[in-house]
Amino acid sequence: NLPVARAIIITIRDPRDALASLLAHNLVPFDVALEVVEASALTCSRFARHERATLLRFSDRFFDDPATISRIAATFGGTLSDADKARIFAETRREEVENLIARLEELPTATTYFNERTGHDDTADEVTGWHKHHAGRKGEDGRWRRELSPSQVAAVEQRLWKWMERFGYPPETPQPPPYVLTVGRFGITI
Repeated sequence: NLPVARAIIITIRDPRDALASLLAHNLVPFDVALEVVEASALTCSRFARHERATLLRFSDRFFDDPATISRIAATFGGTLSDADKARIFAETRREEVENLIARLEELPTATTYFNERTGHDDTADEVTGWHKHHAGRKGEDGRWRRELSPSQVAAVEQRLWKWMERFGYPPETPQPPPYVLTVGRFGITI
């Protein structure tokens, strides 16, 4: 028997930015990155419908809002003292995260491995999920505008058009026309 989740916390971001990040930092081919982004988006969409789900949008910069700590605690049915909220918020500032990443190798839960995609060693911490390659990020919104080609943008938007509209990331390319399948005298639009 699997335990029932008490809370569901979903973080989302513009799929075009997610794709740009995968291409830049994970060095995967475009088609692989697009498949990963699409699968992640559809998984998030499925769970976002649940009544216990809390949705945190990257574009709202939830990570820079101290109220996010209380919101997450409430999702689990709890509250935190002001001191605990302040401590957690302070520990999750980018400078603190960068300091932690700089000393990942010192953590007993970290492992160094050869990353075949990049051709370099990488270190990852199994408790926090941070990798060495997470260092130096800016958390920039809209970088896809300068890092993706128009055809890459169009491919993402075509695959995730409805998802993007639902979650407030307006596509910039025209919506693809519906497919029309004609069977005998009947026209069926898909």
